[in-house]
Amino acid sequence: MMDESCRTLAKQLRERVAYGTPVDFQREEDNMTDYRIDCVNKPDRTSPHEAITHVGGPNPTGGRWKEPVAQVVAFIESGQHRFYTSERGSSAWVGVRTSARGHKFLQTYADGVWRDNLLALPECS
Repeated sequence: MMDESCRTLAKQLRERVAYGTPVDFQREEDNMTDYRIDCVNKPDRTSPHEAITHVGGPNPTGGRWKEPVAQVVAFIESGQHRFYTSERGSSAWVGVRTSARGHKFLQTYADGVWRDNLLALPECS
């Protein structure tokens, strides 16, 4: 179910980007906002063992936002907001995954494949 849902969202995102439709919008019918993630924070950027602690991006209403990963996980799981990345002409939805140890983390999903694209984003200020 999650995979099909992510595939549908990824298709919608690709279509919006391809046709120049704004992606940062709020839908009144469900009060859900899509937020772009364009930066991350890790305690040690070079360590493969350190997890991303915060993500951030442009706020649809102006300015910037930055939230702890746990809060973004809660937003996604509750259906309150959706998050995506869009870098160099490539877009992907951000979903919640659970590690073998039971820790929830964020990962991008596009074309039926989970990827670690968030790690390539620049550091949030």
